[in-house]
Amino acid sequence: MWAGGMWGGALAGAALLAACAASDPTREVAAEAPTPPWQELFDGRDLSSWKTGVFGEFPEFDRVEDGVVIPQGVPLAGLTYQGEPPTPPFEAEFEVTKEYGADFFFSVTFPVRGEHLTLVLGGWGGVVCGLSCLDGEDASGNETRTLRVFPDGTRYRISMVVTDERVRVDLDGEGLIDADLRGRELELRPEVDPSVPFGVASFATQTILHRVRVRQLGPGGFGP
Repeated sequence: MWAGGMWGGALAGAALLAACAASDPTREVAAEAPTPPWQELFDGRDLSSWKTGVFGEFPEFDRVEDGVVIPQGVPLAGLTYQGEPPTPPFEAEFEVTKEYGADFFFSVTFPVRGEHLTLVLGGWGGVVCGLSCLDGEDASGNETRTLRVFPDGTRYRISMVVTDERVRVDLDGEGLIDADLRGRELELRPEVDPSVPFGVASFATQTILHRVRVRQLGPGGFGP
């Protein structure tokens, strides 16, 4: 009798806890929290919100069916967003094709913590990726430096999550950079000043920019 009473009480308690959990409004709000919407900054066609030729060499860029050609600038070529730039915490996604060239096919300069940083892919001869600059060191000399080979004619999807304390970059769904910014000095190389506050550029390499989209994130910025 005692054992039966014990198990009966346990079952009743479990049912009560389940009922409380089901009716907990905080759980319901968390479950129903909407995914932040994406804002298309460039859809492959409309460049009305972008300024091309910001580095002075090419006033206009050629178009292709689903993008804009960033020419093989020497030193750089690029375009800068003229609308309100994203502010941390945010996520940005880019689709680009490296057509040909010998140096970085993609960089994006972005705001963070009142300053700016630049993500570089394929720099310093075509293989170095990283963030410039941290504590005075550019992407080739700080701990975000990583090496990748980028074959010509290849399309890539770059995802970047930015908070005031951290930058995480994925390339085609795989982790590439995860940088802790706490206590670090942030600055730009002067060559990319025309990309401020939010701009894309390449160096000695021709690239097709297909898409740019961003979305603001919640206070945490990152998932678990």
